[in-house]
Amino acid sequence: MWTTKEVERALSARGEFPVTLPDFMHLYSTQREFFFQLACVGVRPSAPKWMREAAIMAAYLRALAFAFDIQGSGTTGIVSTCLDNVPPLSFTGVEVEKVRTFMRSLCGFPTTLDGQEQSHEKMAGQEVTEAHVTFHLGARTRHTWEDKQETYVVRKRNLSAP
Repeated sequence: MWTTKEVERALSARGEFPVTLPDFMHLYSTQREFFFQLACVGVRPSAPKWMREAAIMAAYLRALAFAFDIQGSGTTGIVSTCLDNVPPLSFTGVEVEKVRTFMRSLCGFPTTLDGQEQSHEKMAGQEVTEAHVTFHLGARTRHTWEDKQETYVVRKRNLSAP
C-alpha cells in the first residue's frame, strides 16, 4: 500500500480535477490502482482542500459500492441500502446504466476498463494488488490471532479474579 504522501504526490502529478461522479468513473477506468489507493489510503488532513475532497469522494464511493441502489425522480442518486448514516450521492450528466455498471464493478462484478461486464471465468487467475484487495475486504489487521487470544486470556483471568 502507498503512504498518504505517495497518494498526494500522485494527485499532484495528475493535477486538480473536479470531484464529480463522471470524473471518478473516468479515474477508475483509466487508473484503477490509483483509484483504489486514493479510496483506501487517502491523504493527510494538511493536504490541499481539493486533494482532501478527492480522497473523501473515493472513500465515499467505496462505502456505497457494496450495498447500493440508484433512485430518483428529478434528481438521481446512489443510495446505500444498508448504511443509514450515508447520504445519497446525487449525479447528473451520466446515464444511469453506466453508473450502475460502474458501481457493480466497484463491488467486484468483473468489467472491462470501458465498463462492459465480463463473465467471472475471465477473472480467474488474474493478479490483484494489495490496494484492490483492501478496497474489497478492508485493511489487514495489525494483530494476529495469537495477540487477540492472549488479550482474551488476560481478560478472562481478570474477570475470574476475586
